[in-house]
Amino acid sequence: MITITFNPTTPEQMAVLAAAMPAYIQAGPTPTEAEPEEAVPAQVEPPKAKRASPKKPVAVEEAPAPAEEAPEPITLEQLRAKMAAKSQAGKGPECKALLARFAAANLTAVPVEQYRELMAAVEAL
Repeated sequence: MITITFNPTTPEQMAVLAAAMPAYIQAGPTPTEAEPEEAVPAQVEPPKAKRASPKKPVAVEEAPAPAEEAPEPITLEQLRAKMAAKSQAGKGPECKALLARFAAANLTAVPVEQYRELMAAVEAL
């Protein structure tokens, strides 16, 4: 059912509406306005799987062996722990000499980029 609301505001609009209504009522409902039959839900079919066409085998290139993995970065804490252990083992003067070799007054003055090199030098003590 369709509901239409008219709100004529002028006498001309009222006259047009009054003239159109009897013709509409006599014509009766149009097929699109007729009461719809009880709707039957449409059944949806699942999409059909496409058959895979046989394909020619593709030559698979073996991935090159991964290059050596980048070593894990050395942290200040690791470096400090290693130097403290060496100092307590009696290598304190050698640790200070290593810091001087890296132009650093203390461990925090060593640039991060040189941690790996310093760690190797400390482990060699």
